[in-house]
Amino acid sequence: MKISSKQAMLLMSLCAFMWSIGGLFIKILPWHPMVISGFRSLIAAVVIVIYMRFKGYRFVFSPCVLLAGLGLSGTMLFFVIASKLTTSANAIILQSTNPVHIMIMSAVFFMCAIKRAN
Repeated sequence: MKISSKQAMLLMSLCAFMWSIGGLFIKILPWHPMVISGFRSLIAAVVIVIYMRFKGYRFVFSPCVLLAGLGLSGTMLFFVIASKLTTSANAIILQSTNPVHIMIMSAVFFMCAIKRAN
């Protein structure tokens, strides 16, 4: 399915707007971060299931899928907790610098050499 450049920009603007509203609701709602994360996950699961049914995709369960799901759910949970306890800017900076943290922890704990990409 091809979309025009104008439609693509409209969809990206809608995405940015919805993303901002999500952060706003994290700050405004007086709920515990676990409850907010649960509802966000529920909404995401419903959207993904509807999309997969619409496209005819099958869900294949494997250890890699489980590990990726645990990693993504942990990342989202910690982002919501960080957004709730500090400013959104701090939470976004922590999330954006995540690859650097992974490189440092890999070097310290697994003795992996950090190589520069060409």
